Amino acid sequence: MGCVNLDGYTRTQALGSVGSGWATLINRLYDAKPDHTKVVQVKEKFGGLRFYITDAPKEFHMLIRKAETESYSLCEICGAEGSLDDNHPWIKTWCDPCKEKEKSK
Repeated sequence: MGCVNLDGYTRTQALGSVGSGWATLINRLYDAKPDHTKVVQVKEKFGGLRFYITDAPKEFHMLIRKAETESYSLCEICGAEGSLDDNHPWIKTWCDPCKEKEKSK
């Protein structure tokens, strides 16, 4: 996933675009999403959640910014408290146990 979908991502597609540790953030955004707003892309970039939409009120944009900021402190894999790790080919937000598991792969 991760590509732009001008028809709009379903919640299931959005949840499948990033690790399950960020499901709470994505579900919170979908629960608050105005009916006329389409989600056109959901992805991880530089260790953080990115949630791109069509037209929406300022309040919803503020919720997106809050979720994107919060993603930098949540492990993308499990949702536990995490931090940015740039000691890999990709920058990721992981908790220590998930980071160790990924390193051992």
